[in-house]
Amino acid sequence: MQRIVRTDVLFATLNSSARKVNSELNRACPPHLANMFATLREGSDGHMEWWTPLGGQAIALADLEAEQKAQFLTLLEQRKQSLLAFAEHLDGEQDHESANAIRWIMRDTDFTKVYSVDNQPVIVGWHRYIVEKPAVAPKTPVAPIAPAATTAALKKRRLWPWLILLLLLLAAALLAGWLWQSKAPLFSNEAVASAGNSSGLTRYACSAKENQAVPDFVTVFDTSGSMNLNINATAADEEWWFGRQVESEIDFARQTRIFSAPTREDVAKQAYGQMLSNLHPDIDTRLVTFNGCAALVDHGVFTAKQRPELMATLMDTPADQGTPLAASLRHAAARVDGVDKEAIIILFIDGEDGCGENVCALSRQIAQQQPRLKINVVDVSGNGLSSCAAELTGGRIYSSQDIAQIDDFFVQAAAELANSSCE
Repeated sequence: MQRIVRTDVLFATLNSSARKVNSELNRACPPHLANMFATLREGSDGHMEWWTPLGGQAIALADLEAEQKAQFLTLLEQRKQSLLAFAEHLDGEQDHESANAIRWIMRDTDFTKVYSVDNQPVIVGWHRYIVEKPAVAPKTPVAPIAPAATTAALKKRRLWPWLILLLLLLAAALLAGWLWQSKAPLFSNEAVASAGNSSGLTRYACSAKENQAVPDFVTVFDTSGSMNLNINATAADEEWWFGRQVESEIDFARQTRIFSAPTREDVAKQAYGQMLSNLHPDIDTRLVTFNGCAALVDHGVFTAKQRPELMATLMDTPADQGTPLAASLRHAAARVDGVDKEAIIILFIDGEDGCGENVCALSRQIAQQQPRLKINVVDVSGNGLSSCAAELTGGRIYSSQDIAQIDDFFVQAAAELANSSCE
């Protein structure tokens, strides 16, 4: 997140409706539409600030060059029409509150409050349009949407789907427990990991060697846009969504399914926290995330005492843009030993590199130059992509979409560093 602008308005003066608009939009809209509206935050001095998860410099509309401004205004109008069309769809889904909020903040645009961030429109100051418990806003006629216009991906999270999901999860947990007791195979897409594919490292907590060097440990967590997909989204769903050429005709039912909760990001972050809670207290953890193909983010090294801070950092990191997997792996490998002492990198991913690099070639090079560096892969898409990183370095592969398994997989991926019994 980055701050766009700070204001002289006290955050405490905002009404309750304005404060909850961001959460409503994030619940109902896909990121590229929800991100049109900057996020309200309270600054350290109590004043209101406007923030965005988008990267890149924030440029006021008035400061754009003439050609850039014309292109930007066209995109802004397309996004506005998409939002209004989406509000109509939400009405059809009986989600009138979200539809009404969208219409209220889109009924006028103050161009002095519009910024270009990473070439995407972001509006600040929209709070002045929000009234406490507004009546139904007038419906603005929706103009035909140009083929290039982006239409919303539905992320509805209404009460009944959540109740059904909870019941299904409970049933799955009971079934998993029964199957575990009977020693029957758990699911058809079990982890590709096996005892024969062990990393070969001695479990740190159980080592008989005195003064053993503490292994280096890096986690690379995928924060690309595809992590916003539902945990059960298929490769075909992903190809359909990211491969669309004409977006004027949208299959809302399919979008509803593939963007509904729980998302890959939700499941992976929960499982990451489970892994942290099992680590030996001597183990420091470096966290690397993505920020599009042009950059990655190294959040630094966290000690055992700083693990709550580490988890908070991860939870505050949004999933968006591309997948610089190879660049992140190269960065991580450069920050561990892997020659004179052991090192482990865990890739928490949902696919392969999306930025034009070859992860397999890089992993082969790492294996040659850092023979004591092992890469374990946890793939929450269930597609088993980028498994070569583990295969070439003697690491382990875990690939599944099942929520009951993924928590366990994250813990297994860091087994050599766990603070557990040595029996």
